[in-house]
Amino acid sequence: EDGKIPPDFFEEEEKLWKKVFSEYKMKTPVDTKNFEIEKYRVIMEHIKKARIIPYGIEVIFSYYLAREIELETVERITLGKFYNIETSLMNKWKFSPYQYGG
Repeated sequence: EDGKIPPDFFEEEEKLWKKVFSEYKMKTPVDTKNFEIEKYRVIMEHIKKARIIPYGIEVIFSYYLAREIELETVERITLGKFYNIETSLMNKWKFSPYQYGG
């Protein structure tokens, strides 16, 4: 009702995406190839903001998310080592730690 995109644009997907891209100046939606990287990027943006909050649930939530990312990275590397996957490919799988991330 109060948005930038009129309701009639929601009837056709192609028409809708063209309008979304023109109004919001965004890139193509996430696909299966870059999902993990985009997920990590969004989480790290949240974590960076939450690190400057002196108290509250955001700090706890951010710490939890950061540790989950680190555990996922260890899991990926462990599986890569088990299946003898090349180091160069495994380097693409890892994400920087929470303390240095972003």
